[in-house]
Amino acid sequence: MDKEIYIPFAVNDLQPGTIIPFDLFKKTHIPESTDYSYNIFISRGDICQKALIDALKKENVKDLYFRRQDGAEVLQYRHQIRTRKTVSPGSKFDIFQQAVAVSQIAIDSSFGEGEGYAALPLRNLTPGLEVPFDIFVKTITNEVTKPEYIKCCERGDVFQRDWYLKLQELEIPCVYLSLQDIGEVQRYLYQNIEMVLRDETQAPLEKGMRICDAAHLWTLNFFNSEEARTAQQVKVAQKFLDTLFAVIGGDHNNFFSLMEIKYHSFHLYTHCLNVCLLGLAFTIFLGWSWDKIQEFALGALVHDIGLTKTPREILEKTEPLTAEELAQVKRHPQEGVRILQASTNLSWESLQMLLQHHENGDGSGYPEGLKRDNIHDWAKILRILDTYEAMTAERPWRPAQEPKEVLWLMRKDWEKGKVFDRNYVKTFILFLADISRAQPRS
Repeated sequence: MDKEIYIPFAVNDLQPGTIIPFDLFKKTHIPESTDYSYNIFISRGDICQKALIDALKKENVKDLYFRRQDGAEVLQYRHQIRTRKTVSPGSKFDIFQQAVAVSQIAIDSSFGEGEGYAALPLRNLTPGLEVPFDIFVKTITNEVTKPEYIKCCERGDVFQRDWYLKLQELEIPCVYLSLQDIGEVQRYLYQNIEMVLRDETQAPLEKGMRICDAAHLWTLNFFNSEEARTAQQVKVAQKFLDTLFAVIGGDHNNFFSLMEIKYHSFHLYTHCLNVCLLGLAFTIFLGWSWDKIQEFALGALVHDIGLTKTPREILEKTEPLTAEELAQVKRHPQEGVRILQASTNLSWESLQMLLQHHENGDGSGYPEGLKRDNIHDWAKILRILDTYEAMTAERPWRPAQEPKEVLWLMRKDWEKGKVFDRNYVKTFILFLADISRAQPRS
């Protein structure tokens, strides 16, 4: 029987009054042994008590531990408490004649779909205007294991300004939409973008975030619906990129700033959008023409589309993959090219970067085991961007790694001449150093 794997969870990450959706264990040294035992300390579904946290800190206990298979629940909990605001447990939020306990509203900054719903950042709603789709808030209670979605505004009704202000006051960053309404939501966002672009009071980065929100929903739909994978939809994505470039300008620091405000949810489309933004910043730094940058960014935006053919339980598995499961994952570059060749008009260069973005310089990559000179330059760049974004982002089975640590690991591979292209890694390090110098100092 495989030995249980436990991962540290910082006591400082516990929020008093919240429901813990996973088991937490206390690590104890076994006398006369080098081993440790893990005894359950907080059970799944328990409310975290302040007295308990204080007792742990008094004992100088810095970490509890969770089981590796609970990584997804841990990741969701961390995202929720990072934006959580303490409110009176008995207070109610009256919205569209629905009295919802404030303490039950899920404060979740992720944009990930689940249970047939997707998050919509609050900034995309315009108070005082009719909304052509249903709007929901997500609630979590101790009695119900799964989130519930409560309709707070019906399609065709005006979204009231006091509702908007109340959500802002509670620091609830998003509402939810039904995936069945995604077409209506997209049209609503496109119309709002036109108004935002004409608003001279909004800063370029604020406008950029609204464009990114719409692009994120586009990517979600493209990854989840085969009907959305058309040449016409690719033209929509091109328009997003053109508009973003027109608003943000040709400064790679601005695009990197957008990427730093990236979406924090573990989904393929989220990862791809983050890589796309990073790719925009890096290729601008390289001095490419806009036409070339746009083609690269489109490829980056959909580079993992082939993984939609891989079962979700494999993609979200926290234990090591079996040989058969790994073989399924390794087919995704070829699957991606098949999907896009059949339905879109992506350029040959974009398709090559999709096919080769897991090839390594020493021939140890997949799917074809190509060596350095036979790998397309765009794929070499995407290999670096894809790895950097993935390693610096949090995942259900591990915390995010520090950029410096990731660059050190990539540099070691560069020095050995193995996975990454030496010249592009060196340039990427210079790019991040340039970004770092441009950041305002506190």
